[in-house]
Amino acid sequence: MFDKVKKIVDEWDPIDLLSMHCPDDEYDDISLLITQKALVTMDVENLANYIYALFVYEFDASTFNKTLDECRMIAEKIIEKKR
Repeated sequence: MFDKVKKIVDEWDPIDLLSMHCPDDEYDDISLLITQKALVTMDVENLANYIYALFVYEFDASTFNKTLDECRMIAEKIIEKKR
């Protein structure tokens, strides 16, 4: 499941780290936390809120400027991969 979440998060690249040629493991810690949460929930809203809060905590609100709606779309993709 981690590989699926990592791929989704890396393609999203919400802080544009990968597009700035940072190492490809930049989001691995966050992807692991999201994977752990995704394994215990099928609730898109719950996962979206978790993703949003996690990125705000890790990068602060001035750096992470994505919306909860964008996080919801990512959560939907992750939940879909679980099925």
